[in-house]
Amino acid sequence: MMSKRADSPGAEQIRSLYSATIKGDIQTITQLLHPDIVAREPESLFYGGTYRGRDAFLGELLPKMTRNFALCVENVR
Repeated sequence: MMSKRADSPGAEQIRSLYSATIKGDIQTITQLLHPDIVAREPESLFYGGTYRGRDAFLGELLPKMTRNFALCVENVR
C-alpha cells in the first residue's frame, strides 16, 4: 500500500520530473516545471540559494547541482 504522501496531488509529476532528470530530458523537465517555480536550497550547499523562475532553475540551479555528482533514483513507486 502506498503512503498518503506517495498518493498526494503532484506525486506523479514529481516521479516524472525525477525520471526526466535521470534521462537528461530537458524538454520534459521544462514542461513539468511551473514558470514561476521558486527553489530554495540551503546556503550550506555549494549550490545553495534561492532560484526564482524556470529559467533560473534550468540555467543556474540544475547545472550547479549536476556538475559534481550524478543523480540516481531507485525504486520510485
